[in-house]
Amino acid sequence: MLLAIDTGLSQTGAAAGYVTAETTASVPVIVGVAIKVALGAIGVAFILFLIYGGILWMLAAGDVDKVKKARSLMINSTLAVVVIVASYALATFIIDSLLTTITTS
Repeated sequence: MLLAIDTGLSQTGAAAGYVTAETTASVPVIVGVAIKVALGAIGVAFILFLIYGGILWMLAAGDVDKVKKARSLMINSTLAVVVIVASYALATFIIDSLLTTITTS
């Protein structure tokens, strides 16, 4: 039976602040991972909506109503991503500012 060789990488990762198999994940780490996953899913959905809107536009064959629908879909999905990214950036800025103020005073 082969045993795993202890290379010390787990201890080094834990000392550097990374979550290893031996450390337990805290609530901020879990929330951070969930936010990263959600932002990734939003990015994928945005690309899919843009592709779908582009296909609708190409298949419109000059029909003004179909072109308006496709254009509206692409503009709305772009605006949604801008709002989501702006709200994430604003929340991150506020939280970082609060943490800086709390830790320095």
